[in-house]
Amino acid sequence: MNTRQGFLKSFFVMFFIIGLSVLALDETNPAVFEYDMVDDHVVITGLVEEPKDIVIPSIINDKPVTAIGDRAFYNRQNITTITIPKSITSIGDDAMAGCKSLEAIFVDENNPYYATADGVLFDKDKSTLIAYPSG
Repeated sequence: MNTRQGFLKSFFVMFFIIGLSVLALDETNPAVFEYDMVDDHVVITGLVEEPKDIVIPSIINDKPVTAIGDRAFYNRQNITTITIPKSITSIGDDAMAGCKSLEAIFVDENNPYYATADGVLFDKDKSTLIAYPSG
């Protein structure tokens, strides 16, 4: 094997390993979340890992993710952002309480139940404050 072939082989092996690492850290990967399957939908109940940026998937195991349970992300110190899909219809009590590094919460603009303004989570008409990032 010549030097160029050796370099290319090393490059592709490294690229493959890095690609797998990125895939494993993908925040939309259902393996990051603890969840309950309830009839025809999914409720996020917690985290298996604690990535900085949480992107809640809209579907897990072919079922819509419709709720974030009580205290689902409670007291998680490393979370800086949480992105909520349009499928979420319910957010439990203290779901994001104690997240000291949380800087912003984002909501899909097509979500019929929730909205954000300057990273703060409100109900859709922005009359009720749901969560205020403390980071």
